[in-house]
Amino acid sequence: MKHYSYFLIIGLLIFAQSAWGQCAFYESRPRTELVIEPGRPIVDNSKSRKNFPMMAKDTTLGLTVANIKHQVEISTEIKDTSDHHHCLRPTKIKVTVAIPKLDVYIDKKYKPGSCEYSVVSQHEQKHVRIHQDTLKAGRSRLQAALDSAARKLRPVSVQSKAGAQASTDQFLRAITQDIVPVIKAIQNETEAKNKQLDTPQSYKADSRKCHNW
Repeated sequence: MKHYSYFLIIGLLIFAQSAWGQCAFYESRPRTELVIEPGRPIVDNSKSRKNFPMMAKDTTLGLTVANIKHQVEISTEIKDTSDHHHCLRPTKIKVTVAIPKLDVYIDKKYKPGSCEYSVVSQHEQKHVRIHQDTLKAGRSRLQAALDSAARKLRPVSVQSKAGAQASTDQFLRAITQDIVPVIKAIQNETEAKNKQLDTPQSYKADSRKCHNW
C-alpha cells in the first residue's frame, strides 16, 4: 500500500544589508503561530481495487492516500521615517501544516460488517494514525523552524507603500525556506513507518484472520 505526500519547495532569499540598515530602528521580532491540522479520514468503499486512485499491487485490498500541505501567512506594517523612507516590517507569522486529504479506500467486494472489511479497515486505520501521529510529533521541530525564520527577518526599506508587496513576498519565501525541510523530514518518516507496516508477514497474518478473500 503506497502513501503519498506533497510539499512545495520555494527558492532561497538573501536580504540586502543596506535596505535593512535604513530601517534597523524599527526592528522587532514578529509573533509566531503554528497550526497543525492532522486531518480526518474519509472511507471510500465504492471502488474496486483496479479503480483505486493510485497504482495498487495485486495484494492490495485497501489504500490510504494522504497529502500534506502548508500555508504561510504574514502580517506587516509600514513605518515612515524622518527622511521620508518607508520601512516595512513583519509583525506576525502564521504557518499552517495540514493533511487536507486523508482518504481510505477499501475494495468494494468487501462489505461493511464482513470479516474481510474489518481486517482491511483496521490495517488502513494504522496507516491513518501513522500520518496523523507523525505530523503531530513534528510540532516542536516545526515551531523551532518557524521561530528561527522569524529571528532572521529584518525590516526593509521600500520605495512606496504600494510597492511593499514584493518585499512581503520575499518574507514569505524566506520563511518557507526554513519550514520546507522539516516538512520533508516528516514526510520521509511517515513513508518509512508505512513501509514497516506493509510487509509480507503482516499481509500473511491479516489473511489468516478471514476466509473469503
